[in-house]
Amino acid sequence: MSIDRRLKAASRTPPGRRNQFLRVSVWRSERAAISSVVPDPRPISDRDAERIRAALAGVRTAQDERERAVAGALLDGASVRAVSELGLSPNTVQKYGRAHGWPTEENRLRFNESRWDRYGREEGVERSGP
Repeated sequence: MSIDRRLKAASRTPPGRRNQFLRVSVWRSERAAISSVVPDPRPISDRDAERIRAALAGVRTAQDERERAVAGALLDGASVRAVSELGLSPNTVQKYGRAHGWPTEENRLRFNESRWDRYGREEGVERSGP
C-alpha cells in the first residue's frame, strides 16, 4: 500500500486505530554505502613537531601562572566574586585557591566577621558588636 493510500485510510479511521496506519519505514540507499576507510597516517616533520611541543609547554606554563596568580589574589584577601569578575568561573577560582593553600585561617575568620567588624579592621580600630 502506498503512503498516500495509508494517509487517506488513516484520516477515515477512528482515532484509536490511526497509529497502525501511519507507521512507515524508509530505507535510504545512500546511507548504506558510507565508507569506513581511514587514510594512512602521514608522518609529521621535525619542525612541526617541535613547534607543537613548544606550544604545549607554553600552555602548561601559562596555566600554572594563572593558577598561582588567582591563588595569590585570594591569599591576599580578594574575594572569589572579585576574582571571578576577571573572566573565570567562581568554581574555578575556588579550585585554584584550594590547590594552593586557600583559605587560610585568617581568611576563614574574615569570612565569618560582620560588616561592622570589617569596617573597624579597615579603619584600624577594633570594635565589638552590640
